[in-house]
Amino acid sequence: MYGVRKNTLVIDFSVLPIRPDIGKVQSFLEKDVKLQYADVRSIQLHHLRNCVLIEMVSCEIAFRYQSDHNLKRTMLCNNKEFRIPVYVDCDAVTVRVLDLSPSISDAAICENMLQFGEVISIRDEKWKHYFPGMSNGVRVLRINLFRDIPFVHDHTKREDYGCLP
Repeated sequence: MYGVRKNTLVIDFSVLPIRPDIGKVQSFLEKDVKLQYADVRSIQLHHLRNCVLIEMVSCEIAFRYQSDHNLKRTMLCNNKEFRIPVYVDCDAVTVRVLDLSPSISDAAICENMLQFGEVISIRDEKWKHYFPGMSNGVRVLRINLFRDIPFVHDHTKREDYGCLP
């Protein structure tokens, strides 16, 4: 089964502590992203991934929206602004890296994970309910894998955990 959607733009609201209501999503798409409905074939709310999947007319249009808007637009949630990822859907998987020291940089994590695939993005996961908007210590990576990641991986001479969704 082919899992990647063609020409699909992802508006990723998983960075927010709570899921925005549909009115706020529509306003964000129309006012911030300036979505032109002539560029769109379909719009789908994806509840598990907490994102909006927008099938565009062409791949070129999808990549144009990505370059124009990825992490350049913000949404206000609980009186705090969050940058919203906007990217073209691909074969990448989401990998959550747990139990790392906060002193380990994103660059060091990316460098280490290159042995498993191309790292597309990395971000800090945020608390959603108890400490909304605060980092919870989990790093979330999007990776185009070319090799399986072991469940337990020795990153810095100690055991750290990586788990696939």
